[in-house]
Amino acid sequence: MPKWSIQLTPRWRRIVMQGVLVLVFAGAVGLAMVVTRHVTMRMRVDLAEAQSVGRLMVRLPAKWVEAEKGSIEKGDSIEVEEVIEGPPGEGKPPAVARGSTGGANGAARRLRVARQRSEGLVSPLEHLYRSGRIKADVLRALAEGREGYARQNVMIAGWPGQMVSYAVSIRPGVMHKDIIACAVLRSGQALVIQLQGVGPVDASDQAVVKQICENVSVSMISAPPDSGGAVNLPDGIRVDSPAGYIVVPADDPNQFQRQLLFDGQAGAGWAAVDLAACVYFPDDSEETLLAMLHARDPDWRSGPVKRLGARTLMVERVDHAGGALAQSLTGGGLAGQLFPARAYLVGHEDGRALLVVMRGGLRDGRLFDSAWAAIGASVRFEGKKELTGLLANGAEAARAITDWPTSGSATWKVWDQAENAGEEEWFISKWNLEEAADGAVANDNKPVKASGIRRARQIGAYSAEMSFEQHWSLTADFSKYEAETFSEIRRERGQLPKKTWEQRVVVEKGKLTLTSPLGAAGGAAMQTPAQFVPGAVLPLVLRDLAEKPSLIKTESFMGTHTAAGPGLLTLFITRLTDAPLRQDERGQTMDCISVSVNGTGMVSRWYYGRDEEGTSVLRFIDFSGAIKAVGGE
Repeated sequence: MPKWSIQLTPRWRRIVMQGVLVLVFAGAVGLAMVVTRHVTMRMRVDLAEAQSVGRLMVRLPAKWVEAEKGSIEKGDSIEVEEVIEGPPGEGKPPAVARGSTGGANGAARRLRVARQRSEGLVSPLEHLYRSGRIKADVLRALAEGREGYARQNVMIAGWPGQMVSYAVSIRPGVMHKDIIACAVLRSGQALVIQLQGVGPVDASDQAVVKQICENVSVSMISAPPDSGGAVNLPDGIRVDSPAGYIVVPADDPNQFQRQLLFDGQAGAGWAAVDLAACVYFPDDSEETLLAMLHARDPDWRSGPVKRLGARTLMVERVDHAGGALAQSLTGGGLAGQLFPARAYLVGHEDGRALLVVMRGGLRDGRLFDSAWAAIGASVRFEGKKELTGLLANGAEAARAITDWPTSGSATWKVWDQAENAGEEEWFISKWNLEEAADGAVANDNKPVKASGIRRARQIGAYSAEMSFEQHWSLTADFSKYEAETFSEIRRERGQLPKKTWEQRVVVEKGKLTLTSPLGAAGGAAMQTPAQFVPGAVLPLVLRDLAEKPSLIKTESFMGTHTAAGPGLLTLFITRLTDAPLRQDERGQTMDCISVSVNGTGMVSRWYYGRDEEGTSVLRFIDFSGAIKAVGGE
């Protein structure tokens, strides 16, 4: 019987052999994928039905037992412990271990899921540090790429976040592991998922955390939209979002800035961008930009201002994540680079400007250049804006102040309307007339002068122990004004407060001198602007200043974040007719004055009611972030 054979040319032989190799490789890859999927599925745990804890909604491991549940300060949390079944003894049911024995690594694990308040759209690792979830030495180890410390991007409730894994030796032969995932959402909300246990970190630990990240959410906050899109800002300013950046939905009526968030799909890292419409006139100094940045964040410390074009400025932040972090890391030379931040200002000939503030995650400043290239090329100022009229109104309003209460006191408290939190002390002010040497309050040679003190505690997720104090004096005719402002920080129990000089201002004979450790001008005297109103008395005359929409200059403003920086502040003050209505205790609709500190992209609304004598009295203040203030004079 003849034998059949196929004779292949060398060329076809090579093709067949390559095809066989491709098939073998594809089969190997497919098998690897099946094995990987099988292993991954085995590492996942069965989840129970979703449960809610306050605004937190989460599905937890079904066989883990609840350890703790409830509201935390400005947030919600729940903790569960792994249940491990040991081998049954003779005539005994299986043993159940909680918290300290059994398990693949010799110990049960503990899982905590929390919703917390954040200080705006900060990086996940910065939030974890400033909220006390991780320590400075962990940041140092991550920044140095130390073995045993890992960081990766992860999606949490649909928002870009990051996960940190590390293990440390708590005693010879015993390792304690932490796997922490965090994402910062809009509206000042953060989600934190933390797994702890004994032993080295393994893939099953990370798999559990990632599984919870996929099954957690916060009520009233949905997943963000797809990346890209146009951004419309006040005063006809338009910007296009860079590729790979999400335009964060805006839902705060007291916040006019818009925010962009890196979606993490194009590589590791975290970055966010704030876009705020502002004013910056041709004769404004560099200190005007630095004052805006300080008003946004009292912890901001600027490097040299660089001019990139005729109307474009750039400045890097050199002291990041607050003084406490900088001090803890200075010894290793890492302060100023861990959480980079950069600001750009693009001006227009009519005085309109766009302030762009970028914040990065741990050593993620490399993301700034590409983001700015896209944003800077897309900035558009549509139409024309007449701002000289607002300056004229401000000068007229400042000149019209001839009567103000030269003695009095005020105590204010705030509360967070979005949280289960009580009232907190915020602001105290006392001022009185000074007496002359003969006991009179004034004589022919000495005009009436009032002096006082103002104290304000910084309100925010991480600033419970930061406060500001200002000592001031002012003649009744506004001819001479002096004010000096200090900050005080106490971040740890038992630590003595650290008092830092922030600003000194002197106004006399038509000249204004402002000195600050943050400024570059060295305290040179300048002509007092026609729109200048002393910060110490501005709240007392605010209603009078709002007769017409005005731009007012001042050296300090005490809101939820006290602004007393290296330059004068510009405030936009106006009376609103379309503000959210509020009624006093008698059911009468109150008058509303809005105040916006230039460059912050935020507005505060000051509500005035009538007392029994029919006099207008400040009753409430609404700030961004659902912060409300109540008090009285």
